[in-house]
Amino acid sequence: MEKLTVSKVFMKGLYFVLPTFLFVFIISTMFSFLKDALQPFVKLLPGGTVLGVDYPNIAIIIFSVVLIFAAGYAGIRTGFGDRFVSRIETLVPGYMLFKHLLSEKTGKHGADLKPCLALIDDGWLFSFIVEEMDNGMLVVYVPGAPSITSGNVYIMNAESVKRLNITKKEAVKSIMQFGIGTNERLKGKVEW
Repeated sequence: MEKLTVSKVFMKGLYFVLPTFLFVFIISTMFSFLKDALQPFVKLLPGGTVLGVDYPNIAIIIFSVVLIFAAGYAGIRTGFGDRFVSRIETLVPGYMLFKHLLSEKTGKHGADLKPCLALIDDGWLFSFIVEEMDNGMLVVYVPGAPSITSGNVYIMNAESVKRLNITKKEAVKSIMQFGIGTNERLKGKVEW
């Protein structure tokens, strides 16, 4: 069993709490906005509750779910969704990285990040192949540790890159855990 330290427990809690709070904040902000925007329509609903939740709030929850599905459908069926997402991807730092990392979970493939090791200054760094150029060069993103959202982009010779037969999740785990457990993750999965 691994040794627990105050800093390790704190960081583990932080990695759990921050995304949870961010999700709750976004949902509650959306709910408040819709509640204000739909106030004239909500006043028309009869009074009453279901499981302690009043009808106007139930209507707003239903409207929120329908709105999310409609946005998803529009994003799939029209070019507007693709153009909007493309704008978000370029304006919000780290959005593209998380989109590619989540593609593994959603089963979506295409322009996908491929885990690799990049040779930089006599050391092999966990990286991701972003793109393969026509001239054989590779566009490689080298994230920092433990935060993968900041890093550097390099254009490298293919000889300076070793492709890994591991998932993006495993590569990210090695980076975020400062390399702890890398020996097991890479055993038999990279040709030296």
